[in-house]
Amino acid sequence: MFSDILRLDVGNKEYEEIKDLKKLEKTLLDKLDDYNGDNPTKMNLVFFNECIEHVLRISRILRSPRGSAMLIGVGGSGKQSLTRLASYMLNSKTVNIEVVKGYNRDSFREFIKLIMRASGIDGKQQTFLFTDTQIIYESFLEDINNILNSGEVPNLW
Repeated sequence: MFSDILRLDVGNKEYEEIKDLKKLEKTLLDKLDDYNGDNPTKMNLVFFNECIEHVLRISRILRSPRGSAMLIGVGGSGKQSLTRLASYMLNSKTVNIEVVKGYNRDSFREFIKLIMRASGIDGKQQTFLFTDTQIIYESFLEDINNILNSGEVPNLW
């Protein structure tokens, strides 16, 4: 396994082979404790080998320019939790839509405008977490596809 996760607090992050798995697990537990202290929704995670590998993969993807990932698996397997933790470790805010009665395409596009302004104009690091249960209209997927392909949504502004 390779990562810079052991040196997140150092200015010059060095991507290195991780030889001490106990040190890696302790680092992840410390970051999880920090996350639980900063967020009202607590996460209780068990860091087994595959879980650790997934956190490293997700953090590597989120760290890359315009990094995006589609995580596929059964509900309750930890995809969202690991993404939230990886995002937190990289000092990125996790944002997602809150589907309420009357939520429509215009509401979704206003949300997209907000996160695009925050990341583009304000320079805030953000992780947009979108689940299958939030797909109310197919146009949501079209807009996300446009963002991933070209970085913009036609007729958004």
